[in-house]
Amino acid sequence: MLVDCGISCRQLVTRCDAVSIDPKSIVAVVFTHNHDDHIRGLATFHSRFPQAELYANMMTAEAIAAKTGVSEDEFTVFENYQEFEAGPFSVLPFSVPHDVPDPVGFLVKAEGKAYFHATDVGTPLDSIGKYLSEADVATLESNHDPAMLRQSSRPESLKRRILGQRGHLSNDDAAGLVKRFASPRLKKLFLAHLSGECNAAHIVERTIKEALLEAKAAGNVRSCVSNVSSIGQHLALTAFADPDYAQQKRDKYAVLMKRYHEIRSIIKLHPEYAERFEVMPFNSGYFMCVKPIGVDAESLRRHLIEKYSCGTIVLSGLVRLAFSTIPTAKLAGLFQHVSDAIDDLRQKK
Repeated sequence: MLVDCGISCRQLVTRCDAVSIDPKSIVAVVFTHNHDDHIRGLATFHSRFPQAELYANMMTAEAIAAKTGVSEDEFTVFENYQEFEAGPFSVLPFSVPHDVPDPVGFLVKAEGKAYFHATDVGTPLDSIGKYLSEADVATLESNHDPAMLRQSSRPESLKRRILGQRGHLSNDDAAGLVKRFASPRLKKLFLAHLSGECNAAHIVERTIKEALLEAKAAGNVRSCVSNVSSIGQHLALTAFADPDYAQQKRDKYAVLMKRYHEIRSIIKLHPEYAERFEVMPFNSGYFMCVKPIGVDAESLRRHLIEKYSCGTIVLSGLVRLAFSTIPTAKLAGLFQHVSDAIDDLRQKK
């Protein structure tokens, strides 16, 4: 099975030959969305290898047909979140945020194994992460380093698009998703859609490895606390005794302190927020709470997830905002979403 068809048919055949795959054995092509870099090779591929059935949701099929000349009738149309069979594969499409009509990722199962695929994803939503948690093998977008992107010569409009809620995942976005949702069953992780101008393989590798190490360390600590496991104690104590531990701790403290001051700065720059929510005292770079003014906290939580794809927690009338894995560049957007959502609910009254 092929996910998307964005390279030329000649390149595809060459790459298949390199790994001893006969292109005639491809039984299906499933499409995530209609951007050119995901469909560029389709017309020629389909004419040469018509045995491969084409699968897309309705809006994607219509858009691809308009761009490539491949008839809509050639597509088998699926519904998001409805599992379907494509040859020997069971495929579950799930929605992702990107700036095209109805983009998706896939969880593909066969022979007791699961493959996760999500590229062109603007926001690292928990609703995406839950499918990553089921994967044995995964391909995940790690598009850009925010600092490199901001310093690049790209137009400001393009930078805003990439950094937006429906743009592309940064390295930190991808790392946060992996840290929160990768399970012990995940054996291979492929990082994809790397920007040639605004990213570098060694940066991606370092960022993701740190996330994986943190996730494993967190598991050891929890095991030690809950089970008083001698092996857990040993691993934790060994890590704490490492000569690099003190510097790593200082580095992480500096990152969290920078995030804390960024939050303070955002709130100070927007005095109008005080008319919409009260900021509870906080001293953390991980999370904080706000008290909505004039609207119910639970209604606000639901509206944030439904309209803005923004997950929060409600505690005794307070809305808990967790931002430890949100890129610094997107922190302002989080508070703007809360403000806008409160305005939305007020207007409904």
